[in-house]
This record gives sequence, structure tokens and C-alpha cells, in this order.
Amino acid sequence: MTKAINGLGFRKTILVNGRLALRTERLRLAREQVSGTQVMAIEHFAERLAGGFLRMVDTRTLKEIIGKVLPETDIGELEPIKDLPGMTSAAADTLMKLWLARPDIEAIKDHKRIQSILSLENAVVAALPAHMKRPNDIIEIAITRAHHAPSIFGDVTMSGMTELHPVWRPLITVVSKHINIEWNAGPREVSPWIGEALKVKRSEPKTPEVQSYICGTALHEVIESVRWARKLMSEGVLPRDIAIASVSTTAYDEHMLAVCSDSKLGIHFAHGISCVHRIEGQAASALADILLRGLSQKRVQRLLDLLQGLGSEAVKGLPGDWSRNFRPDAALTELPRWEKTLNSKPQLAELKNILLPILTLVSKGIEVAAEAGEKLFHGQAKKIWDAALLEGPAAALDRTIPMQRIDDGEDPHSSACFMSAEKLAASPRPYVRLIGLTSRDWPRQSGEDALIPDYIIPSNILDPMPRSDIDRRDYNTIKATTEKLLVLSWPRRDAESRQLGVSRLVTQIERDSAKPIQLTDRPDHAFSEADRLFARDKEYAVSPHAISAATCWKNWRSKDLTAHDGLIAPSHPRIQDVFDQYHSATSIRLLLRDPIGFVWRYALGFSAPEYEDAPLFADAREFGNIVHDILKQTVDQLIRKGGFANASPEDISRTIDEQSINVGMRVEMSKPIPPKLIWFGMMERATKFAKAALLSEIERYPDQVTYAEVPFGGKIELKEESFPWDIEQEVTIPGTGLKLQGIIDRLDFSTSTPKARVIDYKSGKTPKNIDDLIIGGGNEIQRAIYGFVVKSLMGGNAEVETGLLYPETGTFAVLEEPDEVLAQVANGVLIAKESLESGNAIPGIGTSEAYNDMRFALPANAAATYLLRKNQTFLDRIGEAAEIWEHK
Repeated sequence: MTKAINGLGFRKTILVNGRLALRTERLRLAREQVSGTQVMAIEHFAERLAGGFLRMVDTRTLKEIIGKVLPETDIGELEPIKDLPGMTSAAADTLMKLWLARPDIEAIKDHKRIQSILSLENAVVAALPAHMKRPNDIIEIAITRAHHAPSIFGDVTMSGMTELHPVWRPLITVVSKHINIEWNAGPREVSPWIGEALKVKRSEPKTPEVQSYICGTALHEVIESVRWARKLMSEGVLPRDIAIASVSTTAYDEHMLAVCSDSKLGIHFAHGISCVHRIEGQAASALADILLRGLSQKRVQRLLDLLQGLGSEAVKGLPGDWSRNFRPDAALTELPRWEKTLNSKPQLAELKNILLPILTLVSKGIEVAAEAGEKLFHGQAKKIWDAALLEGPAAALDRTIPMQRIDDGEDPHSSACFMSAEKLAASPRPYVRLIGLTSRDWPRQSGEDALIPDYIIPSNILDPMPRSDIDRRDYNTIKATTEKLLVLSWPRRDAESRQLGVSRLVTQIERDSAKPIQLTDRPDHAFSEADRLFARDKEYAVSPHAISAATCWKNWRSKDLTAHDGLIAPSHPRIQDVFDQYHSATSIRLLLRDPIGFVWRYALGFSAPEYEDAPLFADAREFGNIVHDILKQTVDQLIRKGGFANASPEDISRTIDEQSINVGMRVEMSKPIPPKLIWFGMMERATKFAKAALLSEIERYPDQVTYAEVPFGGKIELKEESFPWDIEQEVTIPGTGLKLQGIIDRLDFSTSTPKARVIDYKSGKTPKNIDDLIIGGGNEIQRAIYGFVVKSLMGGNAEVETGLLYPETGTFAVLEEPDEVLAQVANGVLIAKESLESGNAIPGIGTSEAYNDMRFALPANAAATYLLRKNQTFLDRIGEAAEIWEHK
């Protein structure tokens, strides 16, 4: 050894490859209480020898500089692609290859592509900090200072390397003349130049037990790998001695993350994990979502909640429940809508001061991506955001953010590791499982550079260490350095079910001895509780969840009637509570045609409040709601001005136009709306519909008085104007005890004769069988119910006409013999009520309707399978309650 300076005794330097190997070697030295030894990578070795504060430009810094100079630099024929996603990374890779390979480009320097690359290189070199230089520049300086090596390094051992890039060889050769440099190859292959220039230390290859397995897919490989790791741990193997590796970890990352999360084994990802699996990455993704796709309540809530989780100063003082101040279905897709909502209530003033600056900024889109990241993020989130913007333009944030990798927080020296084959070759472990050994991936095929094709500079010159050679060396190194157990694994098929071949690196003996494994095979050792129960089907079969699921599945497929079809306890108190409440024509219709839907909605409170941020169009029900809102607001306004009956057609038409605007603005603020062109067309149609409804030419009664939006049954928001009856008076369906409540669209009655007319507006198409339509199998019962309500409230002697008005066609369908129809409806309601009270909460004829929001609670494809299979069973059980479905 060489004597060190400053009285520090003997000094030794160990050179390793990669961060994991660096940490592992330092930990080994600490455990062995070794002093006077330093561990570093070959890059740091060159920097130390070059002296001063000189640093070699690293890939991250190179990307940052390229990102800054690229927009301002003319790169010739590459100009059209300079703004594409991935250009920064591609340019950084190309420049680094040129600097490391140092090819002779004198003969081709006039080529347009080379001129483009040189233009970019000149701009990058000019922008480099004063202390940072290209790798070849650092190496040249270090060579001139090789005589200082004894004072800086002492003896040098190069450990855990399978090969060294040619760019480093001149430096190592020159330095070896001044100090002792030993190449600790162990059982690894040794290139000829190493044996000529350095002292080589060898050892015999390890002879581990080798096992081979054939799995179904990449996911199956991961599951088997984690099962294997847990099995080893249960047998006393230390986690730090276990490694799972693949030549390319990208194809396995998501599967491994999911399985490891379930197993809770704490497996370390040596190459890091995608940032989107941590709150910092999620926050960056949330901001990108808004900048790329615009504002919406869901996107804003996601971003602000994540910013609160990060402790961002931008949301300091924002209450945790701030979103409760906004309706969940409010269509806040534009900044003016947010402003109007925040200005609508004085109590939102403090919230407005926090939200509006953020909303104003992010509403500007990707043009303010850098500014938004600066103001909203700090720490790790800010680093992720800046790195994503360097990888490509802001328009590609969806792609560049997931590419950013961060540390997973696990300690590699106390955990099993998932890593690349390159890292494992540099830092061996006794128990190793290699996955993904397919002919497609191991070894990987070397391709030409993204910016300099082969016909300009051949790949073997630009990249003298191709990936295929590195993969082969790493594979052989892993086999030779694994001490205890080596497991080889490959999938039969890829994610698209294409058949895969086995890597040519796997020997014929290893192939022949490979054991095929099915995903459904019972594992010898489980990686999680769910996996354990999967392996012990008898134990799982007696668990409450399994019993419930199996019973439900069996009952759904049986033709018999069971509790999973809606059978409930007779006289159930919750059903009685529902029947004691007020009912509308809608709830009565559901009781008649869909008993199970009636229970789900009114007894259990099921709903399906799923709203799109920007629906392509509004459905028929939403159109009907808008029309009725226009009619209601118009009538309210006319009553305040002297009464609807006294209003002229001109006043009615003008008021409809005014209220149509008001209703449209209110809907825009409260619900998602279609694109503007479709929305304006729909509102114009709704306005025309409202005018046709209120200005319809139906024969007038003598001394006629007209009311619109007339409430009945009590428990309704009171208005200042008067009505022809006491709106608090209860009305019940004869013989059923069910209390009625609702609003009649329009009521005409004569003050001089006992005549009245009930009009119910229909926004849909006029049915072809309108002349024969009476109750439509229980689907059109409002005429009979509203006619009965009016007759009851105005006195039993009143002559009441009730009908459906289709304004678009002007059709007014009057219900003939309403008393007889009401008797049919009342009898049907009584039978349906008694059937439900006896426990028959089962599907009816309305269960399979297209507009049934409760279909999500039914088995999949229920109309073609479940309901079809059980139809006769349901009919037999319901009995008389189904007769009303046959009434036209």
C-alpha cells in the first residue's frame, strides 16, 4: 500500500458500479469497522483526480441545460421535432454517447444531422456552469494529474464490475503506473485489456441450487416471486440476502408495487418507483390534469386536497371541509362560474380569497405550467414538476410526470430488493430470482440512436457497449456470484396473450427441468392474507364473506325465489315507515312496476349521482326538468304581476323568454352541461316547448281561471299567492292509506260552473297509441291521480277533465272515464302495497327499463340473464299485483 498524507495512516479506495453497490460496500466497511477506506464510483474517481471543484455533467443536469437552451437554439433539420415529448431525453442520451465514445466525426462534420447535434452541443457547453465539464474533458484533465493519485487514493480496488466503458480505460491505464490498481473480478468474466493493464483477483464461481419455473404471465411471475421471498423469510433467511431481478424492471413495476403493497413485505425498489405512487406525484398529476383539461369541481377538489396534504402555502387557511360549500353536481367548468358561486354568499368571502388566485392561475392552461408549479409546490413535488417539464413540453405532462422516479423509502440493506440485473451483478445476494427470461427481453436487442442513425455513425462505434452484451455479461455474472439459490422464471404469454419464447441464455438443462405453474395452483406459501385464504379454500368457504357471496351467486342462478331476489320480512318496520310518508305519482309508479326499485330508492336511500364533467348531451329527463322549471318560474312571475289567467299571450311569451335565461344560468351553475352549441339549441327548444305549453289553444271554460304549478298535499314550500284549495289538506288514494303530494302542471277551472281541467305536460314524443293509452301498464297514472286530487279538493260534485298535453305536436289526450280508471289504479296500488308488506320486494316489469337508475344493484346483464331466468317465478309470487301491467 501507499503511505497517505497528513498522518492519516494507510488509505485505500474501492471503486464500484451504481448507487446500491456504493451503499452496500460502505455498510460492509462500517460493520467490519474498517477505517481509512473510501468508496466511490468511477465518475467521482475522475473528478477527484481532476482536482478543484470540477464536476462531470450528469444526466439530470444535462437534461436541465438542454431544456433551457433547446428553445433558443437553431438545430437545423431537427427543428421540427424539438418540441416533441422525449426530445430532451433523446438529446441528452445522444450527447452523452458522443462524449463517452468520442468518435472521429471530422469526415462527416458537414452532414446536416451532425451539424444539428454540434449546434446543440455548443449551446449546452456554453451554458454549463464553470465547475462542470463534459466527461471526456474531465478525463483529459485527470490524466494530466495522474501523479497525484497516490496522495488522493492510495491503493485502488475495482470491485463488482463486469466491464468498463472504453472512455475510462486510458485513465485507468495511466493511473495504474502511479498506484496499485486491482481488478477484483471474483468469478466474473474478464476482458483482455484488463488482464494486460491491471492486477486481476479471481475466485471460483459459486454453485447455487438452480430451479426453473414457467409462469403464465408477468403478473403471475411477480406473485410467485413474492411468495418465494416470503417463504425464504419464514425459513430464517434475512431479507437483505434476497433479490428479485429482471433485465428491464419497467414491465414488472406496476405488478410488483401492487403485490408488494398487499404482502406488506417492505420490498425495496432499487431503481425507485414512479412518483405517482406518492402524494407528491399525485399532486403534480392533479395540477397537470387541470392545466391540460380545464377546470371542474372534481379536478379542483383533488388538487386542493393534495396541496393541503403537502402543506402548501398556497392553501394555508383553507378549511378541510371547504368542498361542502358547493353542490356535488355543480358544473364549475369555467372561471366565471367559480367567481359567480364564490360571490353568491357572503360567508364564502374568506374561501374566495384563498381559492380565486389559484383558480385564476390554473385556468390559464399549460402556458403557465412553470409558474403554477413555482407557486403551488415545494420540496419533492416541485422537483417532480420541474423534471417533468424538462422531459418534454407542458402538453405532454400526462406522459412525463409518471416517468419521474423517487426513492421508495425502504432500506435496501434490511429489505429484500427488486432491482435490475445490472444492479444485482454489481451487488450480489445469496438468494436470487430472475424473472422475465424471454427471448424478447433477455438479452435486449440493441437499437440505433434516436438522433444519429447507423448510416451516419454505426451503433458499434457510438455505443461500444451495446445492451445485448451488457445483459449477457450481467446474466453470467449473476449465475456465478449467487451463493445459495438461483431461481429462473419466464412467462408463457405476454399481456396481449402472445406466446413467448425462452431466452437463449437459459441452458437446455434448465429448460428441460423447468416446472410449469398455473396461477390457480395452490401455493406452498402465501404472500398475503388474501393469498393464504386462496390456498385454503375450505377455510375461506366457511368465512362470512365467502358464504354470503356463494349463496348470492347460487340464488341468482336458481329459479327459486330467495332473499337475494328481494324477499324480506313481512310487515317490515322500514317499509311501514315508507308507506307513512308522502308519495308522488313517481313513487306510486315505481311501487306498481318495480317493487325492489321502490325499496332501494325510498327505504334504503339508494341513488346514482354520477355526473360527467362535460356531458355530450342532456338526457330526456334533464330536458323535462328544465322545461318544468321554466314553466314554474314563468307562472310564479306572472302571478306576482296580477295572475297567470289575466296575462296576455305577449306577456306570457316575454316572461318565458326571461325565465328561460334565468333557468339556463342557474342550471349552468349547478349541473354539468353539454357543449355550448348543443346547450343553446336545447334551451331554445325548451323555450319553444314552454310557450307551446302555456299558450296552447284548448277550449276555454266559461269564466275560466288558470293556475300553473299548483301544489297539493302539504309539506311543500309555501308561496305568497293563493290557490283554489288549501294546499296543506291531505289527500289519500282511496282504500290504500297512502298520502299524496305533488305539483300539478296546469289547472283550468270555471268560476261559474263546476268544471275543472287538469293538464300534465309531456316533454317526450307523442306515443303512437295515444288514443288507446289509459294507464300504460301503470306507467301513465298521473292523469287518474291528479284528476282524483282535484275532485277531492274542489268538492265531490266537480266535473274534472284530466289529460296529457304534448306541446311539440299539440296533442291533448283526455282520460276517458277517470273514476273507473282511478278505481283500477287504487286497486292496483292496494294490491302492490299489500304484496310489499307481505315481503315481496322483488323485481317487476319496470326493473329492466333503460332509465332505471337502480340497475347498478342488479346482476350484470340482468335483462338477458337474471330477469329472464326468474321472470315466471316473480310473476307467480306477485300474483294479482302483476295484473295492472297488462292494462293498456
